[in-house]
This record gives sequence, structure tokens and C-alpha cells, in this order.
Amino acid sequence: MAFFAEAYREDEDMSNVHKSVTVLCDLGYEVTQGSTDVITSPRTDRNGFIGIVRPGLGSGSVMQAGTRRGFLACVHDSESGRNITVGGIHLDDRNEDERLKQITELPDLDVLIGDLNAMHRSAPIASILRLLKPVTEQFQEVNTDFKITTKRTERFKSLAQRLVRMADGRTLKILANEHGLFDIDPRKRSTIHNVAQIDHIVTRNVIHANNYKVHRDLKLSDHVPISADLTYLETAIDHI
Repeated sequence: MAFFAEAYREDEDMSNVHKSVTVLCDLGYEVTQGSTDVITSPRTDRNGFIGIVRPGLGSGSVMQAGTRRGFLACVHDSESGRNITVGGIHLDDRNEDERLKQITELPDLDVLIGDLNAMHRSAPIASILRLLKPVTEQFQEVNTDFKITTKRTERFKSLAQRLVRMADGRTLKILANEHGLFDIDPRKRSTIHNVAQIDHIVTRNVIHANNYKVHRDLKLSDHVPISADLTYLETAIDHI
């Protein structure tokens, strides 16, 4: 199965999206798509997600977690004979507190994948970014005093503030401690601009991950695709 967190923008031409979905359906794939944000969200840049399940592997549907929608799949593991519940989500990219609200409303999952917009607090880049927090908090004051309103400056300010908030670490900590979902990449390899790991596959301790890969050769967006082979275990494994 596959999950595309930002498959399209809803304010852009959707004809190619419709064509791609039609081809996949004709090939027997089950395709689920929907708006990332629920109607009550204040966001105006509305993105859409697409989830794909291979023929005969399982089924997919839409799930909701706070102000975000995502992909919910029930896939069959032929080796163990068990079903694995997988969620795909694109968490808020601007506010750690909003991300925490969203994960609180996740359904019971064996696996969560997607753009979580969150870093491990222990990651070296996260430690560096948190040192910059006092600087980024002054951006608004500087902008007011000197009337700096260029589009490039605003974009840099927004990116810097968002990255600092992603370095907080609470989202992944709560996913592990309260939801029992642990990152399968202990090396914390970066998934965006070769800088930070904000896209993740997190699993329960009854799921074993093989062949985890960061596909740096695929230049599809500013995010690097990640993948893994997952197997349901009879005996739980310990996560450090």
C-alpha cells in the first residue's frame, strides 16, 4: 500500500489527478482520496491526500483526527494470517499543540505513516533548532519595526518558526508512550531537504519492519519518499 500526504492542491487543475486515479482503479487498486483539512479548519491552502491498496491486499477508507483527515487501511499479512491496521496522515505543519490534538483523536492503529511534521527531540538538528527559538520569536517584532514585508522574507520567517516548533519532540514522544507507536528508523535519517526527519513510519511492537529505505533517488517533491516491508509478529519486540 502507499500513502501520498500532499497528492494535490484543491485549488489547482485536478484533471491529471482524476486520470491517475482512474488508471489505478482500472488496474484493480483500491484508491481512497480526500481533503486533508476538515471543513472547520481555518487553513486556506487546502491539500488532498491519496491512499492506495494493492489488489487483494485489503481495503481503505477515510479517517479523521482533529482538524485533519487521513487514510485508514486494513491490510492482510499473508505470512501471519493477521490483518494490520495502517493509518496515513499529514499532521499540522505550523503548531505543535495542534499536532498533539490531532494524534489524540487517532483511531487504534498498528502502523502510522506520513508527513508528521515532527522531529525526535534527541535528533541533533532538533537540538540546534531549539536554540534558535528566541531568535524566531523576535521575527514578528522585527517585521513590525522595519516594515519588512517581502514575500521571500515572510516565507523564510514562516519556515524557520515551523521548523523550530517541529523540533519540540512531544508528538513522537506521545505517539510512543501513549499510543505504543515507535519509529522504525533508529538512525533518524532526514526526509526533507537533507536536513531533518519529519516523515515517519511508526509501528506497534508486534510489527517487524524490514528493508526500510529513504528513496533519495526519487525527486518527486521537497520530501523524500520512505518505504518498508512490514510483518506481524507473534511475539512483541522491545523498542529502545
